[in-house]
Amino acid sequence: MAIHILVLLLGQTLLINWRWIGVMAHTGVEISGAIIAFFVAMFLLRDERFGRGSHYNIPIAAALLAMGIFDTCHALVAVGDTFVWLHSLASFAGGVLFVFICAPKHWHFINSHPWWQLSSLLACLIALTSVIHPELIPAMVLDDKFTGWAIFLNLFGGCLLFICAIKLVLSYLATKNVDDLLFCLHCFLFGAAAIMFQQSSLWDAPWWGWHFLRFMAYVFALWFVIRSELRAFDELDNHRHALELAVNERTQQLQQANEGLQITLEQMAQTRDQLVKKEKQATLAQLTTQKSLDELTLAKDSLVQAEKMASLGQLVVGVAHEVNTPLGVCVTSNSAIKDNILVLSTAIESEKLTRQQLRKNLVSLLEYQEIIERSLNKAGNLIQSFKSLAVEQDTDPEVEINLSAYLHSVINVVKTVFKSKNYHIDLSIDDSLNLITYPSAWNQILTNLLMNSHIHGFQERQQGDISIVVRESYGYLTLDYEDNGKGVAQEIKHHIFDPFVTTKRGQGSSGLGMNIVFNLVSCKLAGTIKCLECEQGCHFKIELPVLYPEL
Repeated sequence: MAIHILVLLLGQTLLINWRWIGVMAHTGVEISGAIIAFFVAMFLLRDERFGRGSHYNIPIAAALLAMGIFDTCHALVAVGDTFVWLHSLASFAGGVLFVFICAPKHWHFINSHPWWQLSSLLACLIALTSVIHPELIPAMVLDDKFTGWAIFLNLFGGCLLFICAIKLVLSYLATKNVDDLLFCLHCFLFGAAAIMFQQSSLWDAPWWGWHFLRFMAYVFALWFVIRSELRAFDELDNHRHALELAVNERTQQLQQANEGLQITLEQMAQTRDQLVKKEKQATLAQLTTQKSLDELTLAKDSLVQAEKMASLGQLVVGVAHEVNTPLGVCVTSNSAIKDNILVLSTAIESEKLTRQQLRKNLVSLLEYQEIIERSLNKAGNLIQSFKSLAVEQDTDPEVEINLSAYLHSVINVVKTVFKSKNYHIDLSIDDSLNLITYPSAWNQILTNLLMNSHIHGFQERQQGDISIVVRESYGYLTLDYEDNGKGVAQEIKHHIFDPFVTTKRGQGSSGLGMNIVFNLVSCKLAGTIKCLECEQGCHFKIELPVLYPEL
């Protein structure tokens, strides 16, 4: 800003009649700036692949490439309307493309590679058309003064660049990313140069002044590249230093372990000598002790294996029984479908099929198909729940979902299991909350919590209230699940997340539901789950980090 004001004052006072027609110098400045723009744009596109640089790598790269293209053509053409037109297009295109950093989050194409390729191709076509067909260009210079077209294009582009500078300042204040601040200065200098354009004429002091400001803007962009590379070298050096420290520390540990081993070997040698002397006296005692130890070990292993097999057997029997019911319904419905088809076939062959009979049979077939579909879905869900015990679904991808819509769909599905129960389920969540996560994990967590309330909390009850509150704050998600059921006994609460812990052993419950929830929250979602104290019912609190979709 100080340079801006100083050049304008000099241009209006001491240097009011000063002119320097330095065509070669001008060409050198513009070509240098264009080369820097191409260089920085390539580094921004490279940094985008590694998740480094500014938050707006691709929009900024697209703007720099377009400006570099127009500035290169501007530097190579003769002074005249085309000369000023191409420079004005550089300021205009830079402002228009830079301002896309303010685009809404759902405009994902702005952050895609085709965006900078398309904008660069369009800039090349416009620049070549301007050079080949100068007669299409409006008048840009009249008596060494810039026309309204030239002033409009530069002022418009400059105002947009100032808007971008403000956006980048806000981004820096929110994220403390210094790269955003560097490009804020870049936009500010380009905007100041575009504003100064209208206060200058060809080759005068303000004209050279805004060229200097533009070159400084390119230098700030080049400093971004230099700073990024220096930071990468520093990180590499820090990693190397950390590795050296780790190696030295490990070497010291190994040396200490070796010294300890030598001492242990000496002690063992002394002990061995003492044992040799007492071997005859202790032989009988050792044999007796070893025999007792072997018997205890075998007994312990047998008990552990028996307990595991008993728990697994109960689980398998329960799952098999539950799966057999929907499969039996499928077999019965399939037989009914077969009978209906035989009736239709007989009617068709005898040419006695009526419209009413066809409609009735079609309705029956549709009902049986729906019954089979529901039963197969139920069987599939039971089998999937059984498979999820290990919680090792590496093939389950992380995808972007709207959490509110997804949780509502899970609740609607689980409600079908409650049948005639009259439960009131209240879900409080921001409808616009989008995140990248594992949908199946949320499905199993919420399903197990709801089924626990249904089976244990609301046992022998027709009504119950369930409250689910989801809050997002500072990159973390909190889910509070509460019901007004009979609650969890104190002797169970401290072990509720352990495997095979249940109050309905032998009544269809395996005791693995809350263990699955714990493993999903802690291992798959990298969060925590707690069973909190409450006056009535149960209260589970889940906290986990949030991964937001890219802008």
